[in-house]
Amino acid sequence: MKKTVLLLILALGVQTTFAVAIERVTSSTIRFYNFSQNNFSLAGAQITVGTQVHEVNSLTIKKSGPLDVPAGGRIEFSGFTFGASASIALWYPGTFPGTPTAGQMASFMQYGVGGGPYEALAVSAGLWSTGAFVAGAPPFIRDGNYSTWDAGNWGQGLQVEEPLALPTLKVYPSVFTNSITIEIAQQTLKSVELIDATGKVCTSKQGAWNKELKIATDNLQNGVYLFRGQTLSGEWITQRLIKN
Repeated sequence: MKKTVLLLILALGVQTTFAVAIERVTSSTIRFYNFSQNNFSLAGAQITVGTQVHEVNSLTIKKSGPLDVPAGGRIEFSGFTFGASASIALWYPGTFPGTPTAGQMASFMQYGVGGGPYEALAVSAGLWSTGAFVAGAPPFIRDGNYSTWDAGNWGQGLQVEEPLALPTLKVYPSVFTNSITIEIAQQTLKSVELIDATGKVCTSKQGAWNKELKIATDNLQNGVYLFRGQTLSGEWITQRLIKN
């Protein structure tokens, strides 16, 4: 399914383009990931679990911090209780009360069974396929591919109740020409990729690196890129880079 770039209406009435997705779900938490090049604010946004509406402003943030999420950043909310199946959606501010539309939905996933209450809107928004669902029970994690949107992007595993921790990692230069260098300490990277401003994965490598990795970038066009690296423990590390 085609990637959808979303518009979030901020409290000040200013529109800003961003791409945000539900990234992982545990038995009691939902984590969101901003894979765009823009900051966004979740202030005033709403989350539905089934038909129950949760106001983001009143939820508990698992990792303390503001509702403003920078490019490549994450925010995780706790206090949910998920059973054998659930349908989860993120909505723009002011969607409820009222009748929601596909254009007001920012992200969606469902597990255990298809046909959730807002599945049809998710399909219309390009965020899901009719009748699709993720099999099994939480925890679930996205595969890191944000160019497609479906149950196939999700899998079980990754015990994520532990605090979010990033390994020591340095990616340089931040403004690059022919190559970038990744210095790694404490953990091992198993995959790396460079994503352009449209969400396309331009470079992708799999392996096992625990010291240093160099990536040639001669074939990349000038512009803004998002570096993403995944550790053996399943955490994603991101950094914004520019080719000039």
